[in-house]
Amino acid sequence: MKLLRSIILVFTFAAFVSCGSDDNEVPVFPLSAENIAANYKMTNLEVVEEQYTIVQSTDVLVSKATTTADTYQVDLILLANRTFTMEGEYRSTYTETITGNAPTTEVEIETVDGGGNYTIDVVNKELTLTFADLSTFQGRYKIDSFTENTLVLSRKEEVIIGSEKTTIDVKISFDRN
Repeated sequence: MKLLRSIILVFTFAAFVSCGSDDNEVPVFPLSAENIAANYKMTNLEVVEEQYTIVQSTDVLVSKATTTADTYQVDLILLANRTFTMEGEYRSTYTETITGNAPTTEVEIETVDGGGNYTIDVVNKELTLTFADLSTFQGRYKIDSFTENTLVLSRKEEVIIGSEKTTIDVKISFDRN
């Protein structure tokens, strides 16, 4: 009986000790037009573009191009009035592999200098950037992650013209200043 009491006492003590609050939990930061308006710095950019030829209802890969970036100096400023600016530079590494050939790589400094309007769809977690002049970054993005400190966007596109198909997958991350 004493052994049973000791076991119950140990388990009861362990239950009380483990019931403490978790200080590591990230506070909830709801997605809203007010909360998304802020200054951000780009921290990651990845683009994958694949081109296919459609042969007898089968996609045959013709080429694959990947762009990764580093040395980010790009600022995205989303204002409460639904306008934005995106300015700065980053270094991109573009690698293209044409099926059956060795990959070719180019490294360039890219400049972003534009702005326009944005819309936010809180229900579907989407952010649409409409630049005043056409930009690589223009489009509707899925908001993959939104916290008090980060904004992670992605965009997937598929374009089919005749027997040619192109898929584009874009991922961009920002840290709030």
